[in-house]
Amino acid sequence: MDRRAVEALQRRVDELQESVERTQDQNRASRQIDGTQLEIEVTRLDLDDRDGRSRGC
Repeated sequence: MDRRAVEALQRRVDELQESVERTQDQNRASRQIDGTQLEIEVTRLDLDDRDGRSRGC
C-alpha cells in the first residue's frame, strides 16, 4: 500500500475516533440530563407525598 493510501486511511481513522469521542460525550451529557430529570421527578413525588397529595399511582 502506498504512502498516500496509508495517510488517507489514518485520516479516516482519526475522523472516526473523533466521532466516537463526540458520541460518547453526547451520551454522557444525555445520561446526566436524564439523571437530573429523574431526580427532579423523585423530589416532586416526595414533596407531593409530604403534602398528602395523591398522584393516582
